[in-house]
Amino acid sequence: MKNNFRNIAILIFSLLLTYIIVATYLVYDDYKVSLNQTIKTSEMYCQYKSEEISSYFNTNVQTANTIGSMLAAAREKYGYDLIPYVEQSLQNLCIENPQLSSITVTWEFSAVCKTWSRPYGRLIMKAYMLDGRPKITKDTVDLEGEYVSENYYQLKNGSMHTLFTSPELNTSEYISHT
Repeated sequence: MKNNFRNIAILIFSLLLTYIIVATYLVYDDYKVSLNQTIKTSEMYCQYKSEEISSYFNTNVQTANTIGSMLAAAREKYGYDLIPYVEQSLQNLCIENPQLSSITVTWEFSAVCKTWSRPYGRLIMKAYMLDGRPKITKDTVDLEGEYVSENYYQLKNGSMHTLFTSPELNTSEYISHT
């Protein structure tokens, strides 16, 4: 009887071991297939989303370049009297481009005020939607002198160009601008 019990125990142990090995192989194989499929699906989704994001940014960069060209043309056409034109244009841009949370335009103060002769100072105009209507704020900054540590003055080279910066807080005036 001891032999029968031992043989049955060995048989059960062998069957159990075989079952565990086969089940592990099947589960692991399914795991690898599922993992590969998940990776492929994720890669396809990421590719799709990256193209969508790229298209979104390209559209907004084109919009920003158009705004820059429009402002350059306004400066040439209206000279120092361009602010009312720019305000109206920014209002229209806010209405026509709801995907933009705000539009910020920075002018050298000497470009908008003919009596200002100092090489520093800025006028910042920010346009955004508030309660379904365009709102424009104007602030002057750095009228007492330049803060050389700011990105704006580090990148300024005296020529008009479009500049994209990350949203940041102006260190001297605590004005959020982009």
